[in-house]
Amino acid sequence: MGPRELIRLEAELEYGVLLRGDVIPVTPENTANVSRMTVVRHADGYEMFFREGLSEAERVAFDSLSAELLFTLDVDEVTTLGTSLGTRYPIVDCRWYWIRRVPDPAEFPDVVRRDGRFVVLQNEEVAAEAWSSQCGARAEEVEVETRPEFRRRGYARQVVAAWTHAVLTEGKIALYSHLTANDASRALAASVGATWYADTREYV
Repeated sequence: MGPRELIRLEAELEYGVLLRGDVIPVTPENTANVSRMTVVRHADGYEMFFREGLSEAERVAFDSLSAELLFTLDVDEVTTLGTSLGTRYPIVDCRWYWIRRVPDPAEFPDVVRRDGRFVVLQNEEVAAEAWSSQCGARAEEVEVETRPEFRRRGYARQVVAAWTHAVLTEGKIALYSHLTANDASRALAASVGATWYADTREYV
């Protein structure tokens, strides 16, 4: 599966709709989550996706700039772009992966399944847990959380490995993402053998 297919699959999973070309349809359920524009960088180039109903002025302004430039504008340049259009663009930068290797159960010996989540318990308290933040017929995306006092013990890796094992053995695609600046999450992705497929910048 190539990056473009993964990008569309993730967008459809996150927004609960089928994309129409480069347009993300807006529904009552996803209206708060669809950014004005998302630019994606992947191994084969760049893509741009636009919120349904985006003003013509904004669409023209984005189209007049290259996707590569929009991906690399600094904060001041983004502010200038927003000012020229009478709006403000908070930006969110994320990195995306898929996990293809089915972990061996020996890799998550401390994990138990509870209420649909994969957890590591310490003194009957949840030290770390992983669960599906998005769940579709073809793919699921993981969310992971470790309590501060239990970090750096490999528990996050264990719960993500257990989640991955469950998703892949069901025949689905396992997706993982994090804010680009989050070095701990980047290290976790590497530890579970996740494969990078895209970076995104959302113009919220």
